[in-house]
Amino acid sequence: MKDANGKWVGYGLGDVGPQVVKIQHRLLAAYPKNSQAKTLGVVESGRYDEATQTAVKNIQPFLNLPATGIANAATQRALGVVDTPAPAPVFPHRKIWFFSAPGSGADWNVGPSFEVGEMVTGNRPGDPNRESLHINHQPLSFLKGGYMGLLGGSATATYVEVTWDECMSLLHCLDVNPDVQEALNLALEYCTQKGWKPADLTDAQIEEIGDHLELELWMSGYSQSADGLEDALEHLFGDGGFVHPGNPAKVPSGPGKYRILRGCINGVPQFGNPSKPVTGIARKVRPDWLARRVHCITNTGDFYAEVPASDHIRPAFYAIIIQSAISLPFMVHVLRIAVPIVMKWAATLMPVFGPLLGGFGPMVQMALGGLQGLQGLGNTPAFAGLMGQAAQPGDEKVDHDLEQILEPQGLLQNIPSLIQLIAAVGPGLDAHNTYHLPKPEHDGRSGIQVAYDIVAAFRR
Repeated sequence: MKDANGKWVGYGLGDVGPQVVKIQHRLLAAYPKNSQAKTLGVVESGRYDEATQTAVKNIQPFLNLPATGIANAATQRALGVVDTPAPAPVFPHRKIWFFSAPGSGADWNVGPSFEVGEMVTGNRPGDPNRESLHINHQPLSFLKGGYMGLLGGSATATYVEVTWDECMSLLHCLDVNPDVQEALNLALEYCTQKGWKPADLTDAQIEEIGDHLELELWMSGYSQSADGLEDALEHLFGDGGFVHPGNPAKVPSGPGKYRILRGCINGVPQFGNPSKPVTGIARKVRPDWLARRVHCITNTGDFYAEVPASDHIRPAFYAIIIQSAISLPFMVHVLRIAVPIVMKWAATLMPVFGPLLGGFGPMVQMALGGLQGLQGLGNTPAFAGLMGQAAQPGDEKVDHDLEQILEPQGLLQNIPSLIQLIAAVGPGLDAHNTYHLPKPEHDGRSGIQVAYDIVAAFRR
């Protein structure tokens, strides 16, 4: 039935259809006395006749509705004809927090770690079979920049200054989190009950405290922030003695402010992690309590997370670049140093070093063909563009320092490693930038889905 303006207002006199049958059925079955449906002669005919109209008008006041005789949406819901949608379930607050950190030069709300946080909290729809875990998500926001200043953020901040700011962001988020502060007080009370001195807790006692508390923590970072996150955890949850590379004081830390709560850390899923054990470009060794919590999610060939033991140049380059305020990203400096050296010596040295490079990939196989292969590499628009990017004075100093790394070992003997390094740049960066895509090494899942599955499967 429509009103004078042609707007549908509900079922009324003269309407027919299966919905009218349902209205008549509810009048007869649920409200025969108050609607007087049987007395009026209402039958389940599917036609909204005068008897049906009168019965509806009789029942509406009983349902706290205006007596119009029209079965509008509100009347149908009250009669039980239209199913009232069940209210969304209200889940009790869970004291479980997922802290996420973006990659170099990125905003806080992008990157694989952020995506995982949105999945576990239920804010990212459309991922089949991966429902909300009702976990709280706390993104970290900190200074953008570092060695990839070209990609966003400040080019005047060094890599380690950025990771120090990341550490301070995590500290702030922990300091203002009511669940964390409640757990901290409860942990101290537990120590009092046990007769333990917080400053002298053993690792086993810290783990026992974690099992006693409701608080659960997850931490996740990508690329630069994965490295920085582990530094932050050592600084804030560690036993002391750790020198954070970005700490302006350059002194060993004391026991971390949140050391007593590190048993609450369930895991640390990391993407493209420069601190990955053994193969990470940072070549860092983490304490056992942290290492056993880290889950390195690595695409095959990731330029920063999978650096073979035979590659001594990449980690050496990295050690200088992270301390420098530069405007060009890491791999640009690699190419600015490596390509000219290889181009200069390829003609005479390829026959000597060629056998050392077999099987490394299409780019090296091209180089094995002789000078023209490397000349082709150096003349491609992509590489030429990278090599020609304007550099700041800080970049030139870094280039000089990187060249000095090679001098003691001799430039000539490093030619094979430099060629391998050039060959690794393209595929390695592609691997590093595609954790959102399904990969065979992850059984057809994306890295983001792998991290979600780690969190979902965890049981304390």
